[in-house]
Amino acid sequence: MTKSTSIWPLLGLFLLASCTSYGHYRFRPSPLTLALEEGGLSTDVLITALGIEALETDGDEELLMSFRLRVENGGSAVVAVDPAEFRLVDADLREFEAAQVVSETGAFEVPPGASRSFGVSFPFPDDARPRDMNLDGLDLRGVVQYAAGSATFHANFERAVRPAYRYDSFNFGLGWGPYPYSWYGPYCPPRFYYGGRGYWP
Repeated sequence: MTKSTSIWPLLGLFLLASCTSYGHYRFRPSPLTLALEEGGLSTDVLITALGIEALETDGDEELLMSFRLRVENGGSAVVAVDPAEFRLVDADLREFEAAQVVSETGAFEVPPGASRSFGVSFPFPDDARPRDMNLDGLDLRGVVQYAAGSATFHANFERAVRPAYRYDSFNFGLGWGPYPYSWYGPYCPPRFYYGGRGYWP
């Protein structure tokens, strides 16, 4: 007797796996440039919100909101930055967990005329998912240290709603109209349509 194997469990796993991408969470402006001044010294901070990063650890998925920053010291004295002191809140002022610094071992200095780039990520609080947070806006707070003081900055980002895709279909000679569903199955969040454009919730 020939043994048959159903493809439905494998198809179900494929459909569920297709939902683990968070690339539709994009934020603007990109990059955001902030001009800081303290005691006659100027520093530019360029920030790009990279979006949500999913890390797999022992079978568990950890979600982080990640950023890339560049500090440009246009002054005549050294400035210092400690990314571990950065804080991030969503549009409802719910705070993410403590910063995880990428590509740096801690606080660092930027000499006059030089620049330094680094990454920083913030784990979602209490195992929250993106749908549990108000990601319509983000506020990243950081501090640049000068010899005579410090400058605190707030970098504000808003979610960029981008069409998932757009196409028109011919409906039995009645005209052109949007096709309301997509292939990816009932287990993924639905897309909403307006004027032929599909958006992620």
